[in-house]
Amino acid sequence: MGLRAYLLLETVDNLGKSDLEKAVKELENTPGVDFIDLVVGSKDMVVMVDSAISVESIANAIRRFGWVKDIEILRIANPLGQSHFPGDACGCEHCR
Repeated sequence: MGLRAYLLLETVDNLGKSDLEKAVKELENTPGVDFIDLVVGSKDMVVMVDSAISVESIANAIRRFGWVKDIEILRIANPLGQSHFPGDACGCEHCR
């Protein structure tokens, strides 16, 4: 297990059923994506990602899909058992 996060995705407004199915397939084929849930609310999808290097690199790859309107990243606190949490002033890669 590496760096984990939830990506909250908002899709473009005109995404039809077949386009949505294609979007889910694109996500399933994206390295680092663990699962995708379609949701109702201010966002349209919740995507769990796991990366050995950078959650941002996965988010940036997904951001390039034409159907993505917005992405919010929610990092998992304490993914490697470190004794501090994101936002601490230690300067490690997990806290940046």
